[in-house]
Amino acid sequence: IERHSHRLWLLCIGGILGGIALKILIIKGMIDPLVPSIVLMGIKELVSLVLCGAAILFTGLTGMQNKQSAAFVFLGGISYELYLLHGVFLVKYNPFFLSIGHGTLFSFNVMLCVLIILSILLKRFTGFISHTRWKPAENMSTF
Repeated sequence: IERHSHRLWLLCIGGILGGIALKILIIKGMIDPLVPSIVLMGIKELVSLVLCGAAILFTGLTGMQNKQSAAFVFLGGISYELYLLHGVFLVKYNPFFLSIGHGTLFSFNVMLCVLIILSILLKRFTGFISHTRWKPAENMSTF
């Protein structure tokens, strides 16, 4: 895989740029008159899959080069708490069914910020009870 890493980087960058370009065309309504609505739904799903695949590929390629994202390391430190809390919040305050008036993306981001803050507090509280101190730098690990 290391031999072909430059091709993988091109695939990753092409997937991100192509996905963003298609998203812009879909949002502006330039593709709507050209294809039936069922095909448009398939294109939207395919674009989302391409963007997710490119993000996963980007994460993997940076990990292969021993580069770590501080955000990923931080989220890895609170991942168990996020796991415990996200189910409860998705059932009770699902951003796809409950929008705060500004749309689903805004509602999702608000919920994500609240979950991260609550996860940090839960991590510190459980560390206080077990007499261990949590710092993001202590939880560094390689990909």
